[in-house]
Amino acid sequence: MKSVSFATFGGPEVIEVIEEADPVAGPGQVLVAVEAASINPVDVTVLSGAVAQKMPEGATPPYVVGWDLAGHVTAVGDGVDPALVGSYVVGFVPWFKKGRGSQSSLVVLDQDQFAEAPDTISPEELTTLGLNALTAFHVVATVDPQPGEIILVTGATGAVGGYVVEFASKRGATVWAMAKDEDAELVTGFGAARQVPRSAADAVAELPAGADVVIDTASLGTGILGAVRDGGRYFTVSTPIDGERGIEVKRVGVHADAADLATIVGLAAEGELALRVERTFPVEEARDAYDFFVSGSHRGRVVLLF
Repeated sequence: MKSVSFATFGGPEVIEVIEEADPVAGPGQVLVAVEAASINPVDVTVLSGAVAQKMPEGATPPYVVGWDLAGHVTAVGDGVDPALVGSYVVGFVPWFKKGRGSQSSLVVLDQDQFAEAPDTISPEELTTLGLNALTAFHVVATVDPQPGEIILVTGATGAVGGYVVEFASKRGATVWAMAKDEDAELVTGFGAARQVPRSAADAVAELPAGADVVIDTASLGTGILGAVRDGGRYFTVSTPIDGERGIEVKRVGVHADAADLATIVGLAAEGELALRVERTFPVEEARDAYDFFVSGSHRGRVVLLF
């Protein structure tokens, strides 16, 4: 099988596409022939060595990164329904636990790491639903927004932030989306009640009474805390900060959950989610794909095709 790998830390220049032995599904697992796998910021972070101290126990080079995949089940292990063979699925790989990612032509998944999907969603679109949508889903579920609450979302055009806007607005909250002025139509299309300036200072000025909740997907930290009302709530997907004025501060992580992934797939199949793909690359051009990914901000996912 082909794998996108790296043996030393660095930038896109250390990426290599290598041939490896095919894996085998163990008890309670399925083997997926991958058709698409997206690139995420955390992949670049791992590649750089910035989180070398957090590398999964037992992981050795060459490392294979990646959290998302779409493809078809080709085999199942003991205890798994054989009828799943041939199923079209979206998969989520919790890399820091598994130590081996999704950017391979064959990937083994546990049963809580995938959900079946309709073939009306292309593989490149489907692969945007793993890490990004699942993270957003878990954040919004933790926030549990109530109708009428004002929720300010930072990074609202981003991979996670866009989905947060969609999920929160569907729960009846009044969502204010931090984005560039030229992206106002994009974020209101996600369900935001309005777009607010992208700078923290401007956002604070736009909300003199403070938002009930800030969901900080852009990791603005203390700079955006002033936009939260006294006694409000602040949620982040990265490093938590110290609270003030009675503000609850909480970090929310992502975890594998087949039922949640299935719910997300259902929303996507009904056209309720924006599945944004900016560009695809064949796996043989993985280094070029990473080069493009780090070249600047993008309005959609960068996806490898196998």
